[in-house]
Amino acid sequence: MIFVIKSIGNNIEDYATSYYVGFKYKGKQIALLEPFRKSFALWVIIKDENAHINDFDSIRIENGDENYDEILDKIRRTFINIGEKVK
Repeated sequence: MIFVIKSIGNNIEDYATSYYVGFKYKGKQIALLEPFRKSFALWVIIKDENAHINDFDSIRIENGDENYDEILDKIRRTFINIGEKVK
């Protein structure tokens, strides 16, 4: 999943904290993975063209069969809104 998020565009940085793995572009957080015992949550921080936070959205991934395309599309849109072209 880390590779999938980083492959959205150039210069997406990943970083780890005690609670999650975050993803930033141009110093602005765009997504994070939050681990749980038997699953993890994929969060997107939805931002507008001015890089202001509009909303948050997430999906819980338990077995890998979940369709998380909608969340990835929202991550791509946030990436574009911050000012970059998607690969």
